[in-house]
Amino acid sequence: MTAAAVLLAACSNAESGSPVSTSAALDTSSTSSDRGEVALGAIDPCSLLEPAELSRVGDFEQGVEGLRRDGSRECHWTGVRQTAHQGDVPGIYLVVRGDSGLDEFGDIGSGVRTGTTEATGRRIKQTRNEDGCIVGLAVGVGGRVDAIATQAGPERSCDMANELAEIVDPKIPEGE
Repeated sequence: MTAAAVLLAACSNAESGSPVSTSAALDTSSTSSDRGEVALGAIDPCSLLEPAELSRVGDFEQGVEGLRRDGSRECHWTGVRQTAHQGDVPGIYLVVRGDSGLDEFGDIGSGVRTGTTEATGRRIKQTRNEDGCIVGLAVGVGGRVDAIATQAGPERSCDMANELAEIVDPKIPEGE
């Protein structure tokens, strides 16, 4: 397991609050960065991995940028096929979510583990199933970047997702 996931443990951080009236004055100097929207707005997910960094995870084709149904921006790299008859090849994704923080991070099958990255102390969550693994990295309280690996088996997928998280952690804003 890589440094990004070394400090994962079970815990929960519930937050409470109340809505703010639209007629009330808002302090946007902290709201935007806390939510992660402004901090992540300028980030191109494909620019977060250099070719040499990508090779640490495996052999992949050039990243393709896309938009998810929920409006999140992503970059997807498909593993290079070694033979024409090779079955599934691994895929990795970096998903930039400017309006969905770690509180919205969901379980895909094996529960959710929480922790912090070793390099920056950033809050992270991880979940996995038989198809893949997701590591969510907090950007403020309302944004996150998901490092996803699929089609490599649960253990290898989590190793790959953890490595991706470790690589992008120092490149994304804290947001707080």
